[in-house]
Amino acid sequence: MLVYCINHNTCPIVNIPGFIDEEEKKDYYVNNYCRGGKDNWTKCKRYLTKVDHYFCPDFVMPDTPGTTDEMIDIFDEDIE
Repeated sequence: MLVYCINHNTCPIVNIPGFIDEEEKKDYYVNNYCRGGKDNWTKCKRYLTKVDHYFCPDFVMPDTPGTTDEMIDIFDEDIE
């Protein structure tokens, strides 16, 4: 039985066609993070950013380097 990330139903990677241009990369993210069990989805930077900040910018991918605070700082700088 597959155990999906708790954000699976709202994550744009899974739910927005074309959000990720490369189908292989999308499949990698979905299979290794979204459907990879709790041990994997809790390593997803999108999941962690949403947990920490109740929001995740679109540019953040599951394997984006840096802290969740850095992701929000980058987002804040881009909207200024």
